[in-house]
Amino acid sequence: MVKKLVGIALLVGLLSGIGATVFQMVYVVPLILEAETFEVADAADGAAVAGHHDHDHSHGHAHGDHGEWAPDDGAERTAATVAANLFAGIGFAMLLVAAMHLRGGAVNARSGLIWGGAGFMAFSLAPFFGLPPELPGMNAAALESRQLWWVATVVLTAGGLWVLTSPAKALTTPLKLAFGLLLIVAPHAFGAPQLADDAHAISAIPAHLSAEFSVAALTHGLILWLLIGLGAGWLYNRHVNHGQAGLS
Repeated sequence: MVKKLVGIALLVGLLSGIGATVFQMVYVVPLILEAETFEVADAADGAAVAGHHDHDHSHGHAHGDHGEWAPDDGAERTAATVAANLFAGIGFAMLLVAAMHLRGGAVNARSGLIWGGAGFMAFSLAPFFGLPPELPGMNAAALESRQLWWVATVVLTAGGLWVLTSPAKALTTPLKLAFGLLLIVAPHAFGAPQLADDAHAISAIPAHLSAEFSVAALTHGLILWLLIGLGAGWLYNRHVNHGQAGLS
């Protein structure tokens, strides 16, 4: 059974990752490339201003900025994008298939779409309200604090949805609703990490570009999760439900 579930997750993850990559290459990547032109221009202006004060100091920072690896434009960037989507698709598919199997009940393409929608809500939509997707060159809080809040939000939202949709056994319906909603609201009540008050919050990225990127990133997440849910539900029904029915 485990081998069958892993096979379903691998196949669904690969196919959904490819589908999400097509959307990302057409709609998301061009926005990132456009944002990078503003980032490069802003960096060049800053370097020119710094050069008037201390040429040697700014030269040292310029070398430090290139210390972090980033894929080159063209084939390398495309390969990195494809790999990221495939790994994400496989990882998310494994989580979703495991959750479907643990919950039990009827699983098919239709219920798979619902599962995919729940995954989108937990992994994309809920974190979006506190940490909208960021283009290169945008100012943001410390990476570690953002990652911690994102993980907590995903876990609590997924837990809340699980509680809300679970059969009422240990908890009565009012308690179940209250506890599930509490889990979902908790990370937002605590608040996402923000820039310090004295941080430089001016960004060279136009507001309309940031808004377009947010919509495109959310749509990318929705497509990925719906493809995962649809494929996982259909394959689970075909290879697990039918297999169990044949044994009974």
